[in-house]
Amino acid sequence: MVKETKFYDLLDVSPDASESDLKIAYRRKALRTRPDRGGDPELFKEVKHAYEILSDPEKRSVYDAKGVAGLNEPSTGGMDPQDPFSQLLGRGGLFGSGGPSREPQVRKTKDLLHRVNVTLEDLYKGKTSKLTLTRSVICFECDGNECSGTGEIISEKDKSKTCNGKKVVSEKKRLELHIDKGMKGGQQITFRGESDRAPGFDPGDVIITIEEKPHERFKRKRTDLFVDQEIDLLTALGGGQFSIKHLDNRALIVNVSPGEAIKNGDVKVIDGQGMPSQRYQEPGALFINFKVIFPDHVDRKTIPYLEKALPPRKPVEKFAKNILLEEVEMSEADSPQHERAENFDQMELEDEAEPRVECTLQ
Repeated sequence: MVKETKFYDLLDVSPDASESDLKIAYRRKALRTRPDRGGDPELFKEVKHAYEILSDPEKRSVYDAKGVAGLNEPSTGGMDPQDPFSQLLGRGGLFGSGGPSREPQVRKTKDLLHRVNVTLEDLYKGKTSKLTLTRSVICFECDGNECSGTGEIISEKDKSKTCNGKKVVSEKKRLELHIDKGMKGGQQITFRGESDRAPGFDPGDVIITIEEKPHERFKRKRTDLFVDQEIDLLTALGGGQFSIKHLDNRALIVNVSPGEAIKNGDVKVIDGQGMPSQRYQEPGALFINFKVIFPDHVDRKTIPYLEKALPPRKPVEKFAKNILLEEVEMSEADSPQHERAENFDQMELEDEAEPRVECTLQ
């Protein structure tokens, strides 16, 4: 948990945003608030200042822990400014070189990395789930004070029966995982300090990476959704309705205006029906790619009505008098013929791969 979220809110990002997320968010927000484009000058300065703090790992760490107040604290190099002995020793001590003191580097255990598969439905609606992991914790019996290969000799009878001298034991830890609306694959959720415990080490983090499961109907690109939709010829030409089951408990009833004439491969859009956004209030759009289904046959009696309703037929191309015209009939392709048609490109590649023998005519 961070102490304050003001700087994150100014950039419209969550506190676990990555460096690249911060950079993209800053660029977008800066463009919208630039004074030379009619933006608020004071808001522009605040956005810039927030990015300067959050893009610096050290300043961001201080801000997360202590908020703005922590950034204003004077740096004393880990010394008490009221303690003269501390100041003296900080300059190298009584026998030191006189250089500046350095704080000891904190050692941490390794971060625990996990991947969690999440459905597109859960990324759309948001979800809270429980995650159970196994980690090492300091033995409660010996409090991590026994030796484990550091030179001390501990008799078998004095060893902790709980950890057998290893100082740590395994523990099941349950974490509450919050999947926010609009999250996407590749984003990370960090549980700070929840990794393994070990004597002399600060605990590392548990880092959860979101893996977005492929969906059977929808495809996603950022906040936009894409769906293939079949539509019958009558609805495509004469209007009507069709439905799309959404990612929540809704079904969209989509109206097609009479005479709109939707063609095969046409793309239509419904604004506001895409994925929610973590950063912006407006959700994305839903794009519909149409496949028009033609009837298997048409009653000949209705053809005159079609001729009245539809544009006229395209006339047959005219040819020169020396071109012989021959009328032919088409038939349905059988299974082997379908296979030949579908594998046409592959057959061409195979033909090109075969060695060719050049012959010279005598």
